[in-house]
Amino acid sequence: MTRYILTDAQWAKIEPLCQGKVGDAGRT
Repeated sequence: MTRYILTDAQWAKIEPLCQGKVGDAGRT
């Protein structure tokens, strides 16, 4: 997933749901 439309606030809400996926805010 790419952060292209999301604001920081929106990303903060979905980030935990995206953990472990490619493009995940620098996490592995």
